[in-house]
Amino acid sequence: MLAHLLPNATTLCLTACHVDTTSAQITLLVRSTQASVPCPLCALPARRIHSRYTRTLADLPWAEYRVCLQLRVRKWFCRNRSCRRRIFTEPLPTVAAPWARRTLRLAQRLVAVALALGGKAGVSLSQRWGLAVSRNTLLRLLRRQQFPPMRPMSYVTMMSEESAGDLTSIWL
Repeated sequence: MLAHLLPNATTLCLTACHVDTTSAQITLLVRSTQASVPCPLCALPARRIHSRYTRTLADLPWAEYRVCLQLRVRKWFCRNRSCRRRIFTEPLPTVAAPWARRTLRLAQRLVAVALALGGKAGVSLSQRWGLAVSRNTLLRLLRRQQFPPMRPMSYVTMMSEESAGDLTSIWL
């Protein structure tokens, strides 16, 4: 049941779950299930594991409990001898960005709050939802977003029949 609540149940496997009622936190021990991973430079699938390490990611809260993912990530050897990247970490693009401290879905939720409410009001709502965040973090997340370019505004003056020759200016 808990495995279906993970950010991506197809590439992640839940190995253990710890609930701490005193600190209201759920810690999920999770590992990747990918059999092989392509090298980010040469795209040749890697099969030999170099090492493993643990990433700690904040996730969306469950009821009044904060959720922390202890994600066990592997480093792989690239098989291509001419590739400059000898060792690389397996990417999990549907779970978290490289070096991120929160899951993509938590980051998307925070960006939506920041877009709607801004800094101070966004912090207030986030705290009610159980998301620990500062106003500077919300604003920083907004600045990192890629927004589509705005088309230039044009100013047009028209003459309407009802106004008996009066000029009307509008922004398009």
